[in-house]
Amino acid sequence: MTWRYPRDGTSDQLVVGADILDEDGVILAESPRYEVHMPDESLVLSSSHGVLHDATHQVHEAMLKISEWLGCQTATIQEALTRAA
Repeated sequence: MTWRYPRDGTSDQLVVGADILDEDGVILAESPRYEVHMPDESLVLSSSHGVLHDATHQVHEAMLKISEWLGCQTATIQEALTRAA
């Protein structure tokens, strides 16, 4: 996951992804990226539970999608682990 601070005034973003790397840091498989726009701090402080609930739900959904993607990458993960051993 990375945190993105856009310079164009839009909301901060949490970018969820899970690339598979070899022991040298070379990307063997690049995962999809899911961007979750995070509410402005002032909005969170002045708003009801709904604003945080929406962002939390989006992060949860992104993590489920990444988990599914990782489940389909068994062969790539096994190959990377075999090379590292």
